[in-house]
Amino acid sequence: MNDALANPLLAHWEGPFGLPPFAQIRVEHFAPALEAALAEHLLEIRALADAAAPPTFENTIVAFDCSGRALERIVPVFFTLAATCSSAALQAVERQFAPRLFAHHAVIRLDERLFARVDAVHAQRDALGLPPECRRLVERTWLDFAFAGARLPAAARRRLTEIEERLATLSTQFRQNVLADESEWLLVLRDEADLAGLPADVRTAASAAARERGIADAWVITLSRSLVVPFLAHSDRRDLREQAFVAWTRRGEHEGPRDNRPIVRETVALRSELAHLHGYATFADFALVDRMAGTPAAVAALLTRVWAPAWPSSTPRSWRFLKACWSSSWPPSRAWLPLRG
Repeated sequence: MNDALANPLLAHWEGPFGLPPFAQIRVEHFAPALEAALAEHLLEIRALADAAAPPTFENTIVAFDCSGRALERIVPVFFTLAATCSSAALQAVERQFAPRLFAHHAVIRLDERLFARVDAVHAQRDALGLPPECRRLVERTWLDFAFAGARLPAAARRRLTEIEERLATLSTQFRQNVLADESEWLLVLRDEADLAGLPADVRTAASAAARERGIADAWVITLSRSLVVPFLAHSDRRDLREQAFVAWTRRGEHEGPRDNRPIVRETVALRSELAHLHGYATFADFALVDRMAGTPAAVAALLTRVWAPAWPSSTPRSWRFLKACWSSSWPPSRAWLPLRG
């Protein structure tokens, strides 16, 4: 109780619509809150797995769906702040807990006793007379366990857990590398010539970004999407658009400790291995199983159907773009060139 009072993440949230008290949350609150929520969730799962009563929709599927509510509250807050208001301290917590969170959910869905109960309810779903939404919950819960590897042999389950933990680490490092590049890069605009073409709202935002960084008598464009995208769309300065566009598209793609290219290569290899463990030829085949499209072939067919009617209307605009580029001796491959300037 004392911990809950001291840690706003563990206390009852009384904001509008149950929103968390962001003004009270500090970086140091996350680690103990996540530890407490993880421990609480595991206790709930053990109680479910150890239950002596025969598995039913209520005591297994509903109970599982209702478990881990503290974790479900804290994790979105954590990752939202990590993505939008990050700091070195928060990134350290993210590196610590991202693989642990994946491992936590993997351990739960690979629990043989718990899956046996879920599987038993799933096997009798036709005879239970459940409403459509309840039947869907049974099927979705079972499918989540199956995709996590619950039906795989023990050795494959262990390897799957290793892959998921490593993918969580790689994903965290990838995001943090991109975020670091976005945070460091600045385009400082000094005069009206640099501001040419920018509407008032973009100028206001750029002025605010300069003030936040202590840069006097200037405007600043960062790689924040809310600044760089409107700058690329409106600026009349091709040379400045080029600088911004190259920096925007090269985030995490350069030599040095923040190079994401090795991370991408390892991620692709691990995803391929993960798909093979589940019996699929490619990760695309595996990832689309429970999606609307269903298969890579269906995705390709949809794109083809869209492309056929889109091509005639896009061709005239494409030619106007190419003519504008050629008339000004600018290669058409340079994407920072809008048609007008």
